[in-house]
Amino acid sequence: MLEAKAEGMSLARYARAILTKGKVTRRERDYPSIDPKLLQQLHAMGKNLNQLVRYTHEQANAKHPIDTLNLALAIDNMAEQLARLKAQYQVPENYFRAVEDEDVATEANDSATDNPIESSPINNGNLNNHVIG
Repeated sequence: MLEAKAEGMSLARYARAILTKGKVTRRERDYPSIDPKLLQQLHAMGKNLNQLVRYTHEQANAKHPIDTLNLALAIDNMAEQLARLKAQYQVPENYFRAVEDEDVATEANDSATDNPIESSPINNGNLNNHVIG
């Protein structure tokens, strides 16, 4: 199962690949490219958050009072910025599922034309070449 996850496929798909081909081919996914402006904004927000955390820790370690109101406002502002970025750059909810569904449909069409019993390793007497379990 770990090998299946490492190859980026389900256990069933991995088992099919092993039983039919004897090897696993890694499927390339078409991930959306990331807008450099988005990365720049996220980087800046991450730096700001780190500065807030560092300031809070320094104040707490020095036994100084922490301005919780301004800290809460700054964090709330960052949450609003993230919500705006999420809305602006959201990938459709079923984007990755649609890619997987296309693969499943293709496999179903391919297997419908083949006779799985004739190409089975068990039928060819090659059961000893495959580990089951």
